Amino acid sequence: MLLFTRRLPSIRYKGANHMAKYFEKRKPATNGSLSTDIMRHLHTRQHLGKAVVVCDNPASALSAARKQWLKLSRSVQKRRSSTLNADKILKYTHAVTHMQHMQFTTKSADYCDANVYFLTADSLANSLL
Repeated sequence: MLLFTRRLPSIRYKGANHMAKYFEKRKPATNGSLSTDIMRHLHTRQHLGKAVVVCDNPASALSAARKQWLKLSRSVQKRRSSTLNADKILKYTHAVTHMQHMQFTTKSADYCDANVYFLTADSLANSLL
């Protein structure tokens, strides 16, 4: 499975419509699933822009990833409820809100606007043409 992240426009290119691209090949961790690993990875980088996950079966990958994403959201909610620090509560509240508004899809970027796309290599190639 390949994870492709498109970051926000770079500040050093003033006025340019340059998007930094980051490619990463992810392998399953020895103690967990690949979807768990990808969603933890995405959780730390969710504010950087859109992401594309290239896989053989996008529908099943989306289902497993969405389940792991909701688990991560619940764990952040639990951390928020267990702290008394107002700054941390605010930070966790913003994180949970952002996580709940993330959109996942198996459709190409040509047809919908989402944050995370699950595509086959062929559909990705067709959308780039």
